[in-house]
Amino acid sequence: MDPRWRAFLVLTALQASAWVAFWLYARESPELPRRRFALGLVLGALFAHLGWFALHLDRTHASPLVLLDPMSGYCVLLVPLGIVVAAGGASRKARERYLCAALRALPAAQATARLGCIVAGCCDGQPAAVAWGVGPLPRHPTRLYEMAALSALALLLGRVPARQVVPVAFVGLGCVRLVVEPWRAVPPLGAPIISASWLAAGWVLVGALVAVRRARTRRGVGRRDRLARR
Repeated sequence: MDPRWRAFLVLTALQASAWVAFWLYARESPELPRRRFALGLVLGALFAHLGWFALHLDRTHASPLVLLDPMSGYCVLLVPLGIVVAAGGASRKARERYLCAALRALPAAQATARLGCIVAGCCDGQPAAVAWGVGPLPRHPTRLYEMAALSALALLLGRVPARQVVPVAFVGLGCVRLVVEPWRAVPPLGAPIISASWLAAGWVLVGALVAVRRARTRRGVGRRDRLARR
């Protein structure tokens, strides 16, 4: 495939993922401001690109201009960081509503963005253990694995109560990558400085800590209510 045509298709997939995110975000809460979510997506893409560069700094430091190439690479595990940073400055109630709507929209958008990985030919899987025919061993379709898992996570987030969306989203996004990572092939630039599994485990830990903190807060509020009724 012509590189220019491939780049066009990849950018089209990224634009489609952004439209999917905005549509789901607006459907979740039509009254919420769009600018904050747009900022979160832009920051997420920026963190993902800079993160990819940093994770391969031992190989990319000699050519920093690669940062100007939007096709060079992204670490999608850092996209949620942009969503979280964009929540800063809002009131507690507004921040919670924004994060709930944004994180419910993110998995489906990331699943759509994986279409760009298919076109670009990146994020390959390791050879399968069993050959289904004559020829080289087929590779695990890790991009399809992630698309299916992210779609399932999107459906789950649409059903859990709003208060549980943030921890479930963080844990879910981390678990998706942890499950798929053993089947992913080594990137073309080689193994990153920090394994993606550690980044994924970090989101699982953050989600678990948020869940524990909210459970304690809820118990504390319930205890005060019971004392007030006495």
